[in-house]
Amino acid sequence: LEQVAIAHASSYPEIARRTYGRGAWPRTKLVADLLRHHAGKGAVDADDPEMLAELFLGMATSAPARLASFGIIRTPADIESHTRAAVTLFLRGLRPA
Repeated sequence: LEQVAIAHASSYPEIARRTYGRGAWPRTKLVADLLRHHAGKGAVDADDPEMLAELFLGMATSAPARLASFGIIRTPADIESHTRAAVTLFLRGLRPA
């Protein structure tokens, strides 16, 4: 469905928005909620949790999804390594001043 929506997004932008929203919203909301929770405890500095969640998910999931669209699937060890690097980099950026 995502590939069809992408291919026809210029002709049917509402369908593309709805398709994107279904795939991204629950994950984005979950990450934003986690950021809000930890920001409330002072563990992270997250002024705009929704934007930060979108940026994190882009970093953590966009490259693997793009590779998969070309039939390139990372090994479980590579997935683990890339995920740990994305999380580490992201959390370093959220350290309270």
